Amino acid sequence: EMIRRAHNIDPARDYRLIEDDGKLGEFKPGSFDLIFSAFTFDNIPTGEKKVALFSSFEKLLNENGIVVNLVSSPEIYFHEWASFSTKDFPENKSARPGDIVRIITTAVEDKRPVEDIIWPDESYREVYRQAGFKIVEMLKPLAKDREPCEWVNETRIAPWSIYVLKKQRPFRSCRGICYRSSISRS
Repeated sequence: EMIRRAHNIDPARDYRLIEDDGKLGEFKPGSFDLIFSAFTFDNIPTGEKKVALFSSFEKLLNENGIVVNLVSSPEIYFHEWASFSTKDFPENKSARPGDIVRIITTAVEDKRPVEDIIWPDESYREVYRQAGFKIVEMLKPLAKDREPCEWVNETRIAPWSIYVLKKQRPFRSCRGICYRSSISRS
């Protein structure tokens, strides 16, 4: 449905649905400047699957391409928010990386809980490293008090994390291809 809507708004663009297997082989390697993922990885259950998908992204990016990965921070599952509730799920607080956590979106009519997979910052950093990425920037945006909304925790706790990633730059000072270590801002 979303692809149909996007095509109706901008019919000149190429919109595609990638099925659950996440196979991206239909795209030419090095053909993308930008890959943007919004909340996709909140629902991918294992580190191995996450690494496999990011490894596919790494192959698709051109030399200067970037990945922007927007994910729910673990904190979203432990607090109350203007549009989300977790008060009925105290077990979320003891969740470990890869565990299912539940949250209710209060801004929609359907109040059934959504099941996500908790994945903290250090786990994402390891996924990115294994897939051949370095973090260029990591943002945890906060709401502002002056906005026309009654924020609950959004002005002091970031419910989301935004990672900006680039390919690691290979260098040839050893046999084969080695990767430079990187220091990231967070």
